[in-house]
This record gives sequence, C-alpha cells and structure tokens, in this order.
Amino acid sequence: MTNNKTVPKVIMPLADGGIVDVKYETKDYLGCETCDYGSQYIDEFSIVMTKHTIKVYLNTEYGHVVSEIWLMRALLGMDRDLTEEQSAEVLYESIDALTKDGYTVKAMRAKESYFRLEKPDGTPVWEKNFPGIRL
Repeated sequence: MTNNKTVPKVIMPLADGGIVDVKYETKDYLGCETCDYGSQYIDEFSIVMTKHTIKVYLNTEYGHVVSEIWLMRALLGMDRDLTEEQSAEVLYESIDALTKDGYTVKAMRAKESYFRLEKPDGTPVWEKNFPGIRL
C-alpha cells in the first residue's frame, strides 16, 4: 500500500517542524488627497508550517507596518531551536514592538488587526491583538 500524502518541503527548519511557505500581500486604499486621512494600508500574510499556520492582518491609516523585507529578516534571524509555537510568539512580540511607536499606535485599526496561530485544518490555537494599539 502506498502513501499518497505528500510531505511539504521545509524551507526553514525549526525544532519540531519548520516553515513550508510564506505568503505576503499588501493593499492600499487611498483617502484624502491632501492629508491621507481615511486611507487604509493593509499588510496580510501567512506563514505555513508543518504543524501550524500563522495568519497576520494589519490595517493602518498612514502607512504599512510590516514590509516583505522586514518579515524575511525576522524569519531568517529566528532561532532554529524554537518550536513552531515559540517562533509564532517571537514573531508576534516583534510585530507588537513595531506597533507601539506613537505614530503607528494612532494609525492602527485595532479591531481589524490580529495575529492568529492555527492548526492545518484552520482550528485556532491562539489569537492575539496588539495591546499597544488604542484609538
């Protein structure tokens, strides 16, 4: 009997699995031509791992919070001895630190921004918002 289940290729190993894929998308909805009021800059990305998926959605008014370069540097600089869940915590803390500068805090739409760790079937393991964000 053959097993038809394909094993995903790990592009970055971690202690209990690893990263299989990274998907990143940005969207811009422009507001006022003069002051940019009402604009939306959306950063949406997912990091698919062997046992979990990280999903992040950030919606700001005056600019993007996380760039593709920042995300790649954060992932490549991560300790490979961490588990998938620990690496999610580290990434959350790194993004949370970015959202705590005064400019970004004022621009975040807290109800629309989240960081979620899921199992492969979509069942949430945990979800966090960014506590530094208050409008």
